[in-house]
Amino acid sequence: MTDARSVFRGLLVYSLCLPLAIVLGYMLATPLDPMSFLTIGLVLALLVTPLLLRWHHPWLVFFWNASAVIFFLPGRPPIWLCLAAVSLLFTVLQFALDRKMRPQYVSSIARPLVLLAAVVIITAVLRGGIGFRVFGSEIGGARRYVFLLAAIMGYFALSARRIPPEKAYLYVGLFFLGGLTQAIGSTSAFASSYLYFVYMVFPVEFLPGTVELKAGEVGLRMYGMSMAGMIGVFYLLARYPIRDLLNLNRPLRIFFLFGFLTVCLFGGYRSYLLLILAVTGILFYLEGLLRGKNLPLVVVGVALAGALIFPLADRLPYQIQRALSVLPVKVSPQVAHDAQASTDWRVQMWKRVLPDVPRYLILGKGCALDLREFDFLRQFRFRQDSTGLSAEMVGDYHNGPLSVIIPFGLPGVIALIWFWVAGWRWLVQQYRYGAPELRTVNTLLLALFVARIFHFLVVFGGFYYELVHFTGLVGLSVALNGQASSVPVRAEAAPPVAPRTRSLPAPLSPPSPAQS
Repeated sequence: MTDARSVFRGLLVYSLCLPLAIVLGYMLATPLDPMSFLTIGLVLALLVTPLLLRWHHPWLVFFWNASAVIFFLPGRPPIWLCLAAVSLLFTVLQFALDRKMRPQYVSSIARPLVLLAAVVIITAVLRGGIGFRVFGSEIGGARRYVFLLAAIMGYFALSARRIPPEKAYLYVGLFFLGGLTQAIGSTSAFASSYLYFVYMVFPVEFLPGTVELKAGEVGLRMYGMSMAGMIGVFYLLARYPIRDLLNLNRPLRIFFLFGFLTVCLFGGYRSYLLLILAVTGILFYLEGLLRGKNLPLVVVGVALAGALIFPLADRLPYQIQRALSVLPVKVSPQVAHDAQASTDWRVQMWKRVLPDVPRYLILGKGCALDLREFDFLRQFRFRQDSTGLSAEMVGDYHNGPLSVIIPFGLPGVIALIWFWVAGWRWLVQQYRYGAPELRTVNTLLLALFVARIFHFLVVFGGFYYELVHFTGLVGLSVALNGQASSVPVRAEAAPPVAPRTRSLPAPLSPPSPAQS
């Protein structure tokens, strides 16, 4: 006999699934319609909600440095951006339902980030608003506002949950090795047409610096490949101290280290090589390798590396030569000309932009952009742009300080410096007093944070897409070490104790007359 409840349950499932299947079938018949993308995305989000409730924090850690995007949503946002919003929402809801699941909160770091978010929002409101081109707006620049706010929101989502100590290095591996997906977009020029569907999730990158070398030879600067190699080097430095990483008894570690470094150099980016050298130099200092008997060994090692590379520098592939051109080595004339032209391009743009800085000290310029004017000028004037006019119009100044002070003025500069100081103090505290088993990763996070600040200020920087790196490093440190300060509390001085003396027996009294 059929159970009435089973029949009712089956009818309910069919009444929901069949109309949904019909709607999705109609949507898939018009895949280029934005409404179809949005509807399918909402259905998929509903289906993966149970998985997100369980694994949203590990997924956020993995996709933080990944290049994957949600291709069916308008604007193709990165997965980390959406996961940051979802993870923070679930954290707040869980705390509302269960007061024991209180999220971690470090006030010294949260306050400057809240101020920075307020500066971004107020500037956007006062400077033309936020316009989304994908929704038909004639005002652009919304993507940069969204990326900045998502980087701030991502810190709170990343640091809200304490990572179990036994899984610390698993999460460190997820955080860094997720960045290896950056290399997928660089393979588009060599991949078969059967693999093109992969680039819907991992977008094809623009390959700048395409240079004709000789007959049949082309020099490509592969951004994703360079990023993946650099992140691989950082993972090894987070996993092993330098003295263990360069141990000749562990040849596999040395092989992976130089393999990742070679992949990074094949991108042809000088700034990434400088960042790796800065991180390595700071690690040498923090690990005490520049003191005592270790210093001569470091000097000899650097001299041997230079003796091996410098004589052969002008015979290496174009990309490696371009990356090494920042060092005092001899490269081919074509590579030297290309590198110098890139430097001159930036210098010309900075000379035009610097006189405008005083105009935006109080209220920044913002990120709003008239898309009609930009498209017109790009079509007729920027076909052969060698002076940086197009980059200047969209606010891509290739300079860290300019990318902050012009769009957001002195308030943005103050908020960012405040966050840097607070993050640096937190990382130094964990480096000095953190758990011994996290010593290596805490050292790397401090070195990488300081090196990125130097890189941002001196070498190359873009506030819009680099804030996520700073908030990610500090957020990961809070998640690994916990919100409670681990500084040991000094015990109060105990009152002095009087020296113990040996007690003597009481003297015997003389016997009484009755006893005698």
